[in-house]
Amino acid sequence: MAATDKIFYFNGDKAQMELAPIQADWIIDGAPVARNCLLSQAQRGGPSSILWDCTTGVFNWHYDAHESIFVLEGAAVVRDAQGVEHKLRPGDHTLFPAGTRAVWRVDSYIRKVAFLDPSVPHAVMLPLAAWRALARKSKLIWGKISLLIACSPFVSDSVCDFLICFSGDSLV
Repeated sequence: MAATDKIFYFNGDKAQMELAPIQADWIIDGAPVARNCLLSQAQRGGPSSILWDCTTGVFNWHYDAHESIFVLEGAAVVRDAQGVEHKLRPGDHTLFPAGTRAVWRVDSYIRKVAFLDPSVPHAVMLPLAAWRALARKSKLIWGKISLLIACSPFVSDSVCDFLICFSGDSLV
């Protein structure tokens, strides 16, 4: 990897927030309106940072990449897979590892900066996202067979852990 001396600067006053709708089947209650603005993006689908905000609502969120957030304003309650709730307020920092699922409850408004670091290359994430969507709609035996095939010696442990997390199954 070649070193570079180029530094990228962003003027936050010029942030153009754009609608970033939450998937309809993820919404549990309300009509949350989410927006975001890409602040920075590494080359070839590497780490990125975004400004994100959202209005009142309750919704699921599935993390395809490691996401570290810093809350700027507002608040939310996030419930993890074990049912533990965490109140997020301005100044709080949270890390959601790739494969994490959470339920967000935004009572009025939240604004955060999110730093995303893909756990697997972007070229692999797209087929995995498609596989996850298909597996979520069907709990047939082929899902377990494809999981065994995907977790072959030619696939990295992080990809295998990702698939196991979303299937909810163990190979043992």
